Amino acid sequence: MVYYLRFYKKYQADFLNISQIVKHYYNRMITIYKYEFINKKAGFDVLPNPAIAIIIIITQ
Repeated sequence: MVYYLRFYKKYQADFLNISQIVKHYYNRMITIYKYEFINKKAGFDVLPNPAIAIIIIITQ
């Protein structure tokens, strides 16, 4: 399953920290498939501040 997660700027982190954040919320083993730094100009127009859009595959 692929989840599209958006983190506000205060959550900017490296792969390890992002993995820990996701593992904390989903309590599953995860594999990061791809990550992108996206702002409002890239189509994410609901966040007031630039955010990190992370595309991950969550496996059980």
